[in-house]
Amino acid sequence: MKHKPIFIDGKHKKFYKSHKHLFKNDKDKTCDKRLRSFIYLMGSTKKCREYYAEIFDQDEKRLLYGAEKFSARLSPVDLAFMRLAVDLYHIGPLMEENSPLNRVEIYSKYSPCNIFCTLLQYGLCPYAVQALLLWYS
Repeated sequence: MKHKPIFIDGKHKKFYKSHKHLFKNDKDKTCDKRLRSFIYLMGSTKKCREYYAEIFDQDEKRLLYGAEKFSARLSPVDLAFMRLAVDLYHIGPLMEENSPLNRVEIYSKYSPCNIFCTLLQYGLCPYAVQALLLWYS
């Protein structure tokens, strides 16, 4: 089933379209759905777009950092979108913390429930659901 994404604004759409070549291969019609979802979420806000190059290596198509590195500089919405992007791409939490207690604290802070509740509070939940549709469709 072909799914057409919804966007927060024109900048979000432009970011997604300008990075389409990373997740879509027109020759063999394949699509990296995890990367497509990641790109979609990382383009959602100005701050996410700003930190995209710091968090992701386009050439290697791999994450360089988890969202925690930037958490002090991000709003709850930016952090929720970035955390969801990292978790969907990495399939599970990517954490730099070595302490098991810190890992549990970070994971509970950024649980799917907390991410969706944060986005719901700001009326942005449909875009998180959109990312899931891009990943699973």
